[in-house]
Amino acid sequence: MRESTKETTLLETLKWETLSKLQLEEATGDKQKVEIINVAIEELSPKCREAFLLSRYNQLKYKEIADVMGISVKTVEIHISKALSQLRQAAALLLPLSFVLISGFY
Repeated sequence: MRESTKETTLLETLKWETLSKLQLEEATGDKQKVEIINVAIEELSPKCREAFLLSRYNQLKYKEIADVMGISVKTVEIHISKALSQLRQAAALLLPLSFVLISGFY
């Protein structure tokens, strides 16, 4: 029961930290690009998303992530690798969009 409460609290904290960072990016950058990345993050599997957010937004080391999630460091590596691969694919969609907008073909 205690672990479940701890995990729920951690996920809520992650959610609010992520939202605040994304809102800052939206206020200072291109909202459409941020939305594409947000959607890509939301489409990650729950464990993959959690590992990615702990790594990138909370800046935890893989060992710390493994301890928090109760998984092996190797599994953390796999989750982060999958997340980065999927986010790279989403980012690839941004290149043509940026080119089109910059070159005036819209």
